[in-house]
Amino acid sequence: MKKIICGLMIFIVFIMLTACGKNNSMIGSYQLIEMTKEEEIYTKKMINQLGLKIELIIKDDNNAILDFSGEERNLTYDDKEFIDIDEEQKIPYIKENNKITIQMDNEKMVFEK
Repeated sequence: MKKIICGLMIFIVFIMLTACGKNNSMIGSYQLIEMTKEEEIYTKKMINQLGLKIELIIKDDNNAILDFSGEERNLTYDDKEFIDIDEEQKIPYIKENNKITIQMDNEKMVFEK
């Protein structure tokens, strides 16, 4: 009986650890929800009213796409920054929960999954 209970406990702990390991994954599609440019703040509502669709698509092969309403920029990434392949520009980012914030020159963009 003790062996069965011990086996069940190990199985439950294994399942819990496996489930927790996937929470920090960046992979997926993120929509722009806020942008600051030269001290002007654009909210999600304002971005939608302007008809802009800006999406950050993160793939599992350390590649990403930044899509500005159909104009795509190819990126690679590590745990600290995106790198614009075409312009060889480094773009630092911060990931918090389901949001990614990037800073480029005088622009700050917040994306949400």
